[in-house]
Amino acid sequence: MDTTRIGGVMREALQARLGYTFVRSELLELALTHRSWKEECGGGDNERMEFLGDAVVELVVTEYLVDRYPDTPEGALSRVRASLVRTTTLASLGRSWDLGRELRLGRGEAASGGADKESLLANAVEAVLGAIYRDAGLPACREVLLPSLERELEGVNDPSEFGVDPKSALQELTMARWKATPKYAVIETEGPAHARRFHVRVNAAKLVTASGWGSSKREAQRSAAAVALEQLRDKIAAEE
Repeated sequence: MDTTRIGGVMREALQARLGYTFVRSELLELALTHRSWKEECGGGDNERMEFLGDAVVELVVTEYLVDRYPDTPEGALSRVRASLVRTTTLASLGRSWDLGRELRLGRGEAASGGADKESLLANAVEAVLGAIYRDAGLPACREVLLPSLERELEGVNDPSEFGVDPKSALQELTMARWKATPKYAVIETEGPAHARRFHVRVNAAKLVTASGWGSSKREAQRSAAAVALEQLRDKIAAEE
């Protein structure tokens, strides 16, 4: 159980989850204080710390990607970085730290489910990283953040394809090699109107035909494109 005392806050369980112990515990407390608490109770809030942490996260992620993928073009690295620093990813990290239960929120914000709002959690992650930076500098921030980056990128062999839409990748490939665009067709639908599922077939440069299912035509097209893309790459590899 966390031990908390006003004026010198000790959040032992949280610091254990972070893998970092603050020298200046008031920095952590400030990072966990939402403006809604400030409006009701006075004192400071975490917005300036969040501003600092945003830059820290950007730098740590960028440095990590440059070192991990030395031969990957800048455009591909930018796509990967955008995925790693987006609100959804940071909020997921905040949930893994159980930040929601640690935040100091005003009564209204707490009652509206603020402790699990993605934007609020993502901002809190940035604020905590900003606080760690002020407490111990960039090396400590790396130690806290890098394990989560490694988990996010586990199994990524080709970062140039990270976050690329399969439909876009398939079209780029077929246009570059055969000057042809994939052709999609809905071949089957099932289920009631409120829960419809679509079965889509794609013909890629008249070389492979693949199909996929989805709850929307776009999702089914993406699924079919992913299968076709894999088949085409296998075909190209066999010919080379």
